[in-house]
Amino acid sequence: MSIFTDFRVKVYTPKLTSVNVTIPVQKTEINAGGFQVIYSNTRYVIIPRVSNGAMLRVGGDITATGNITAYFSSDKRLKENIKPIENALDKIEKINGVEFDWKDSFIEEAGGEDGYFIRKHDVGVIAQEINEVLPEVVAERKETGMLAVKYDRIVPLLIQSIKELKKEIEELKQNK
Repeated sequence: MSIFTDFRVKVYTPKLTSVNVTIPVQKTEINAGGFQVIYSNTRYVIIPRVSNGAMLRVGGDITATGNITAYFSSDKRLKENIKPIENALDKIEKINGVEFDWKDSFIEEAGGEDGYFIRKHDVGVIAQEINEVLPEVVAERKETGMLAVKYDRIVPLLIQSIKELKKEIEELKQNK
């Protein structure tokens, strides 16, 4: 059996001397702070040269045809004031899962139907309904004032609802 005690890794990075951008932008810059392409206050890409914080900041939409893997910090040691979501079933009753068609103006603004991300017919929830029962998962987009939903953050409400349903079923079985 062999044990490696000396690991040496050489990393070669290309030396950037220029960047060509084919859309009109306010600023393209490589400096000690990192790399940035600024189109407007709400549309930009920045790769900072700092060891803390986000490694990439993007203003505007990000699309990818491949997988995107991400994790949110959820360690109990990072949290305080922890308590179960109350009346989860009542909250679920106030929201609807819906089928709908995006307005043509939205589809055009998003670059048109592409078969991956932008399709005329879709499913989802209504942000205003979610905002009434779980405002923590709704955000207002600064540039348009439109509401957006962090769909993954609805999962805790669903978990708690299932627990409430299970408790009701158990009570019904006992009272039979």
